[in-house]
Amino acid sequence: MKRMSKEAATVLYALYSQYLSRRKIGESKSIARRFSSALSIQSDLCSAMNFDDVDSALKELHRLGYVDNDYGSNTVTSCFLTDDTIIDFEYLVKDRLLSFTDFITKII
Repeated sequence: MKRMSKEAATVLYALYSQYLSRRKIGESKSIARRFSSALSIQSDLCSAMNFDDVDSALKELHRLGYVDNDYGSNTVTSCFLTDDTIIDFEYLVKDRLLSFTDFITKII
């Protein structure tokens, strides 16, 4: 995995964890990898972070190729986990998802 800021790693971990939860309940891959706006992600998955940090992290993740974003008014209006991201995480995961601390130390 590529080096990234701690904020971007936090958001990526939250997105992938949500993706896994959605897959576990039977959602298709194409649906499970879709997320709505930076505001929604901030309120639903990263409430400890402020909106600007989540939006900035999503833009960083886009530049690194981990998510594809749609934009409106200079903010993320929707995002999608890329296939490469899902594959990278599958290789990081053995019997269970790495703890957040383990994840952060492996990518930073």
